[in-house]
Amino acid sequence: MKLLTKDTSRFLLLIFAITASVGSINHAKAESLGSVSHIHHVKVVANKVHVLTHEGLYELVGKNDMKLVGKEKIDVMGFASLGNVLIASGHPAVGSKMPNPIGVMKSLDGGST
Repeated sequence: MKLLTKDTSRFLLLIFAITASVGSINHAKAESLGSVSHIHHVKVVANKVHVLTHEGLYELVGKNDMKLVGKEKIDVMGFASLGNVLIASGHPAVGSKMPNPIGVMKSLDGGST
């Protein structure tokens, strides 16, 4: 069995802290980890920690602060990446005017569009 590096250990601790902090909070807006109703996935893409939530795709920009990636809020149910190419699926978040279901979306610029 291979030992984890210090950076890997810190990252796993961060992931644990993220998932533990969201508990049963239920808000329609996610600006911090404490305001997310639940997290579907956490993934590092291009040295950025992406938090895929019921309220949208966010980038973790501080210990507890997040910013929305792109303009549309979707409940990100599926997610994959290859370099800066992001592929997501899901359904519209509360208040979105996107079709339901969304189907598969692809972004060539890290989620900005």
